[in-house]
Amino acid sequence: MALIAFASAKGSPGVSVTVAGLSHLWPRPTVGSVVVRLDRRATPLVAGGEDALWRVVDGAFAQRRKTVRNAVRRLGFGASETAAILARAGVDGDARPEILPLASFAAIAEALPA
Repeated sequence: MALIAFASAKGSPGVSVTVAGLSHLWPRPTVGSVVVRLDRRATPLVAGGEDALWRVVDGAFAQRRKTVRNAVRRLGFGASETAAILARAGVDGDARPEILPLASFAAIAEALPA
Protein backbone atom coordinates (compact mmCIF):
# COMPACT_ATOMS: atom_id res chain seq x y z
CA MET A 1 0.00 0.00 0.00
CA ALA A 2 2.85 2.38 0.76
CA LEU A 3 4.25 2.04 -2.77
CA ILE A 4 0.80 2.75 -4.25
CA ALA A 5 0.51 5.92 -2.18
CA PHE A 6 4.09 6.83 -3.13
CA ALA A 7 3.39 6.33 -6.84
CA SER A 8 0.19 8.33 -6.62
CA ALA A 9 1.87 11.20 -4.77
CA LYS A 10 4.59 11.35 -7.43
CA GLY A 11 1.99 11.63 -10.19
CA SER A 12 2.51 8.21 -11.75
CA PRO A 13 0.08 7.58 -14.58
CA GLY A 14 -2.39 4.79 -13.96
CA VAL A 15 -2.65 5.30 -10.20
CA SER A 16 -5.47 7.24 -8.61
CA VAL A 17 -6.41 7.46 -4.96
CA THR A 18 -9.78 8.74 -3.78
CA VAL A 19 -10.76 9.33 -0.18
CA ALA A 20 -13.89 7.36 0.57
CA GLY A 21 -16.51 9.26 2.51
CA LEU A 22 -17.34 7.39 5.71
CA SER A 23 -21.07 7.73 5.02
CA HIS A 24 -20.65 5.67 1.81
CA LEU A 25 -19.37 2.58 3.63
CA TRP A 26 -21.29 0.00 5.62
CA PRO A 27 -20.65 -0.83 8.31
CA ARG A 28 -19.30 2.64 8.92
CA PRO A 29 -15.58 2.31 9.78
CA THR A 30 -13.91 4.13 12.64
CA VAL A 31 -10.85 4.89 10.50
CA GLY A 32 -10.39 6.74 7.23
CA SER A 33 -10.61 4.72 4.02
CA VAL A 34 -9.47 5.17 0.44
CA VAL A 35 -10.27 3.59 -2.88
CA VAL A 36 -7.25 2.81 -5.05
CA ARG A 37 -7.53 2.30 -8.79
CA LEU A 38 -4.59 0.81 -10.70
CA ASP A 39 -4.52 0.77 -14.49
CA ARG A 40 -2.10 -1.64 -16.14
CA ARG A 41 0.58 0.07 -18.22
CA ALA A 42 0.70 -0.70 -21.93
CA THR A 43 4.46 -1.19 -21.62
CA PRO A 44 6.36 -2.14 -18.46
CA LEU A 45 8.07 0.65 -16.52
CA VAL A 46 11.32 -1.33 -16.43
CA ALA A 47 12.63 -3.04 -19.55
CA GLY A 48 14.57 -5.63 -17.53
CA GLY A 49 11.59 -6.77 -15.47
CA GLU A 50 10.12 -6.16 -12.07
CA ASP A 51 12.69 -8.10 -10.04
CA ALA A 52 15.39 -5.45 -10.48
CA LEU A 53 12.92 -2.63 -9.75
CA TRP A 54 11.74 -4.25 -6.51
CA ARG A 55 15.35 -4.92 -5.51
CA VAL A 56 16.17 -1.21 -5.87
CA VAL A 57 12.98 0.00 -4.14
CA ASP A 58 13.39 -2.45 -1.24
CA GLY A 59 17.03 -1.43 -0.81
CA ALA A 60 16.20 2.26 -0.93
CA PHE A 61 13.59 2.07 1.81
CA ALA A 62 15.17 -0.65 3.97
CA GLN A 63 16.70 1.87 6.36
CA ARG A 64 15.70 5.37 7.34
CA ARG A 65 17.62 8.45 6.25
CA LYS A 66 19.61 6.73 3.55
CA THR A 67 20.88 8.34 0.38
CA VAL A 68 20.35 6.63 -2.95
CA ARG A 69 24.12 6.09 -3.14
CA ASN A 70 24.10 4.14 0.13
CA ALA A 71 21.05 2.16 -0.95
CA VAL A 72 22.76 1.03 -4.16
CA ARG A 73 25.92 0.14 -2.24
CA ARG A 74 23.80 -2.02 0.07
CA LEU A 75 22.89 -4.06 -3.01
CA GLY A 76 26.48 -5.31 -3.04
CA PHE A 77 28.24 -2.81 -5.29
CA GLY A 78 31.49 -1.01 -4.53
CA ALA A 79 31.92 2.75 -4.58
CA SER A 80 33.06 2.97 -8.21
CA GLU A 81 30.36 0.56 -9.43
CA THR A 82 27.72 2.53 -7.54
CA ALA A 83 28.91 5.82 -9.05
CA ALA A 84 28.76 4.28 -12.54
CA ILE A 85 25.24 2.89 -11.98
CA LEU A 86 23.92 6.23 -10.76
CA ALA A 87 25.65 8.09 -13.62
CA ARG A 88 24.06 5.75 -16.19
CA ALA A 89 20.69 6.24 -14.50
CA GLY A 90 21.10 10.03 -14.31
CA VAL A 91 20.27 10.04 -10.58
CA ASP A 92 22.01 12.18 -7.95
CA GLY A 93 23.57 9.85 -5.39
CA ASP A 94 22.99 12.36 -2.57
CA ALA A 95 19.22 12.34 -3.12
CA ARG A 96 16.95 10.74 -0.55
CA PRO A 97 14.73 7.93 -1.90
CA GLU A 98 11.53 9.59 -0.71
CA ILE A 99 12.01 12.54 -3.08
CA LEU A 100 12.61 10.48 -6.23
CA PRO A 101 9.88 9.76 -8.77
CA LEU A 102 9.19 6.15 -9.69
CA ALA A 103 10.94 6.69 -13.04
CA SER A 104 14.24 7.28 -11.21
CA PHE A 105 13.99 3.92 -9.47
CA ALA A 106 13.28 2.34 -12.85
CA ALA A 107 16.33 4.06 -14.36
CA ILE A 108 18.54 2.74 -11.54
CA ALA A 109 17.12 -0.77 -12.00
CA GLU A 110 17.87 -0.66 -15.72
CA ALA A 111 21.41 0.61 -15.03
CA LEU A 112 22.27 -2.36 -12.79
CA PRO A 113 24.75 -4.79 -14.33
CA ALA A 114 23.19 -8.03 -15.57
